[in-house]
Formats: sequence, C-alpha cells, structure tokens
Amino acid sequence: MDQDPQAGQLAVDPDAERIADALRSSPHIATTTAGPGDTVLFTTTGGTAYRIRLNSTSPLTDAPMTEPIPTEAVAAAILNHPAFVVALPDEDVPVLPRLPEPLPESLPVQGITVQSREGFFYHLTLELDLTQAATARREPPAPAADTIHARAEQLAVAYWNRTRTGQAAWIRLKPEIRAELTEKAGTWLQAAEQAGLVPPATAPSSEHAAVLLDDQGTVWAQVSTSDQGDDLVLPLVYAREEAVHRHDLEDQGHRLTHIGWTR
Repeated sequence: MDQDPQAGQLAVDPDAERIADALRSSPHIATTTAGPGDTVLFTTTGGTAYRIRLNSTSPLTDAPMTEPIPTEAVAAAILNHPAFVVALPDEDVPVLPRLPEPLPESLPVQGITVQSREGFFYHLTLELDLTQAATARREPPAPAADTIHARAEQLAVAYWNRTRTGQAAWIRLKPEIRAELTEKAGTWLQAAEQAGLVPPATAPSSEHAAVLLDDQGTVWAQVSTSDQGDDLVLPLVYAREEAVHRHDLEDQGHRLTHIGWTR
C-alpha cells in the first residue's frame, strides 16, 4: 500500500479498487467503496454492511495461474444474475484444462451447488468435452457495429458504477435506461475519437493492424493470419536511432493518439 502525500493517508490499493469494481457490477451489492489502504467497504441489497481486508497469503500453486478455475468462473457468472443467491463450487477442485498424459479412463468431474432465489437447489456437474476441445475455433471478429456498441456499453457501465450512490447495480436497471445511457456513452466515444483522445473502434483499412498496450507497459501489434485469426501479436521495440520530433510529424499531417504509458 502507498501513502498519499496530499491527503496524508493511505492510498487505495489497486487490487482493492479492482475488487470494488467487481462488486459494483453485482446485483446483490447496493453500495461499494474502496479504501483507504487495503480495504473495501460494501453494503448488500438487504442493508447489511461489510468490510473486506486484503491480506497477503501463500500461493495456491507453484506458478501463478493465468486463468481462473472453470467452476469458480461459472459460479461467479451465475451469482452475477439476480435470480440466483448461491453458487458454491465443490472443494478440492482440480485445475483444468491442464490434463495428465496419458488421459485417465474417467475425466475429473467438477460440481457447483446452486440455489435460485425461489428456493430451488441444483448440483451442476462440469466435465471436459474433448470432442469440442479438439475442433474448437475462435469465433470470427465481431462486426464493426457490434464492436462500437460494446465499447459504448462498457463506458456506460463504468460511468454508472463510478457515479451511482446507493442506487441499483447496472444489471438491475430497466433496459430502456441502460439503452439511453449506452447511447449517450456512444456519443461521447465518437467525440473522443474525433478529438484524438481514443483510437477508432475499427481499422481504417485491411492493411491496418491494432496496437495493444498491456498493463506492464509493453506495446504489441496484432498480426492477422488465415488460420489463427487475430490471435497472434508481435512486441514493438524502440528504435532510438530513428527518433524524430513530434512536432515535425504533426507538421507533416500525422495525427498522434495517446493510447497509454509504456516503459
């Protein structure tokens, strides 16, 4: 945790803020506040207040996991629906999809106990479908209109979560209200594109490639291939001997868009 020199108190931990963002999207959480320090405060829709404290602990695996355990991901998605109040994965869940070789005669089965708000209980069983895994292919890129709408909705959700005070979570808003906020967010996105504050949602031509910036400050260029789609990326490196003045580029008609911070 960091000390905030201006406020004279502990600054909000980045992971605490991310957890608060996740809670704000839950239909079961009424209000959420991050910080100061490693704490998150939230109130349920039933009116009960809680405090979360982030404490360091030992890793679950020898190497950091790069993707969630499937049952936990499914359980989290189920609880993000207002019709369910319980989604509890079985204990001692194996980490998939890393499978032993040779494959065992019976693949490991994982389960989730679910209860609906109406009081119905279910036990969901998850097992790998190897026939699907062998032939799975990534879905084709979304049409431009869908991409633009998705960005507008993402902005609208972030704005609502940041500005609402004790109001309903985004998922519990009436569809017409969500549509109105998404339309307004789309207008702001178009204005931001015209001002050069954000990159366009779609490529200007088939010869253009997307430039991606990860959370470590590394810049990547997307590479499209016939068999891999847009799954390949190449790291972009500095060529300091080719550095030029930014103003010279702008004088030549180049328009530069700030996409993030690199190191």
